[in-house]
Amino acid sequence: MKQTLLATVFFWIISWCSAAMLVGSAGYPTPTYGANNSTLNTVLPLAMQGYKTRFIDAYTTGLVHDPSQVVAGVPSAAVSEGSGYGLLIFLWSNQSTYFDTLWRNVKAKQQNADKLFSWLNDQTGAAVSTTSATDADEDIALALVFADRLKSYGYAGWSTSTVNYGGEAMAIINAIYENEISGNYVLPDNYKTAKWNASYFSPATYRIFAEFENSATHNWKAVIDQNYALLSLQRGAAKGLAPDWCSLDGVTSDYNPTGMQFGYDAIRVPYRLALDSMWYSETRAQSFLNTAMAWLNPTQATLYALDGSTVVPSNNAFHNELTIGMWAAGAWGSTSASARIAFLSEVQTQILTPTQDFFGSWLGGKNMYYNQSLGWLGTAVMNGSAVNVFSDLSRPPRV
Repeated sequence: MKQTLLATVFFWIISWCSAAMLVGSAGYPTPTYGANNSTLNTVLPLAMQGYKTRFIDAYTTGLVHDPSQVVAGVPSAAVSEGSGYGLLIFLWSNQSTYFDTLWRNVKAKQQNADKLFSWLNDQTGAAVSTTSATDADEDIALALVFADRLKSYGYAGWSTSTVNYGGEAMAIINAIYENEISGNYVLPDNYKTAKWNASYFSPATYRIFAEFENSATHNWKAVIDQNYALLSLQRGAAKGLAPDWCSLDGVTSDYNPTGMQFGYDAIRVPYRLALDSMWYSETRAQSFLNTAMAWLNPTQATLYALDGSTVVPSNNAFHNELTIGMWAAGAWGSTSASARIAFLSEVQTQILTPTQDFFGSWLGGKNMYYNQSLGWLGTAVMNGSAVNVFSDLSRPPRV
């Protein structure tokens, strides 16, 4: 019993040490954005290890799987969205070996001939659908751009990798622009389906793409401006909310019955905008997030109808690691000091346990891939651990 306990303690010590965050690594500038909280600095690496154990190591494909639900008839599916999340989590955790292993499996089992990624794979790794998902493609490409930056600056682990991060990223970015952008609108897939998902709009990512590829024909600024305009026109803008899905005029949704709600898709909007605010001081992002922070109660932050009323009988029904993490990112992307403090407190009291390798107080939640992904990413943004690797290594961190 004593030997088992010592072995367990030794394992976690090794895990913590090997999961050092990128921030604080030798030669990496400490960003001036984010809380840089000691508790979060402990929990993020631990939760990263738990994420790998439950959603990747438990399967034979090397992809990120979701054991908690059946997706489009596929149990324990691997979705490309998870590949993007996993790569970013490993990148921001400074885990080059984990990153490369995941990338190689993603490339082998999810990447299509057009360089975009099948959105759905089964437990064997076989693609069930070759349709792409723009949010996943963006995140995968961004992670590769960041990895390329670390490699070029000689960071340990990254510098010796045999992966051509830059070449892989360039091909994906070109494919995104040619296949998932039309009329400067960010469309959801490689079929250029004429619907808009606000949570796929990632303006900070496009700024990095523009600088990275330096293309004479890809106008990423126009894409940013067009989609910020749509964000301000859609029905939830007066509350700092956005619909899961809507038409390109922002008025209607025929995608699904709950498309015009700030639901499980749109909850990612605060995270996306927070990156643009924190990395690039974008006032349109700050204004949108400030609007939400003006009425949002951090102790009850959840999913909403576009008028700000809750979509469930109890405000706390969806008040968990997913919603708290995403809204916390939004708070730190806003200019509200009181909202930042309140959400830092809410994260610490509601979804963090320093000895736990997952976010949340409900044990069943540890197996919910989507909740754990967004809990990790939102908390990392709030903490300043989700750094702009591309810009911060070449010029001072942005406030």
